[in-house]
Amino acid sequence: MNDIRFLDEALDINKTITYHLSIQAGLDGFSFVIFDPSRNKFIALKHYGFPEEIAEYKYPETDYPRKYNKQDRSQEYQYGS
Repeated sequence: MNDIRFLDEALDINKTITYHLSIQAGLDGFSFVIFDPSRNKFIALKHYGFPEEIAEYKYPETDYPRKYNKQDRSQEYQYGS
């Protein structure tokens, strides 16, 4: 999805306390709208799209599987009665 932007001239920075902000996050980006209930209309809309390809996150090389198996974890905690 392409980036979308709309800003109404009616937007008044001094009335922001009366506006309603709605934010939606998705896999392709996130969007927000600003609604003015006194005028019953949307006064701003913006969509930020993510790049089509996001690099896959790779865990740093560690000894995570060896260090945190069930046997090791059970010995880390001392339970008392």
